[in-house]
Amino acid sequence: MFAFLDIFKELWNNRHRMLRIVWFDIRIEACSLYLGTLWKVLTPFLQIGTFWLVFGLGIRGGRDIDGFPFLVWLLAGLIPWFFINRSVTAGSNSIAAKANIIFKIKYPISTVPVGAVLQNAERKKPVDTYSRCSINF
Repeated sequence: MFAFLDIFKELWNNRHRMLRIVWFDIRIEACSLYLGTLWKVLTPFLQIGTFWLVFGLGIRGGRDIDGFPFLVWLLAGLIPWFFINRSVTAGSNSIAAKANIIFKIKYPISTVPVGAVLQNAERKKPVDTYSRCSINF
């Protein structure tokens, strides 16, 4: 219990630094994509459309599940799955990816996975909050 409080206190004390790094990573990623923010919106629609064509129309033949269209069931499962899958993967890979920051300066390790999850949550927003590619703080 006390370890959790220590980690939470560490996150709270370093929240500005963590959010600044998250914001920087989001803007760098948005600028590096050819289609920019459109690609972030287009990718989930293409994935959901592919799953719906294969499983909804192909295998199920367009039949409903308990009176609800298959697309409703598909969206209820895939939207949380996209977030959870990417958050867990990014959180576990983030310490190795940010090793240069962790070992070169005094930076708390617990903020790195939380920052990766926050970065993923920001990616899932449908509005374009990071369309400017100039990196000036």
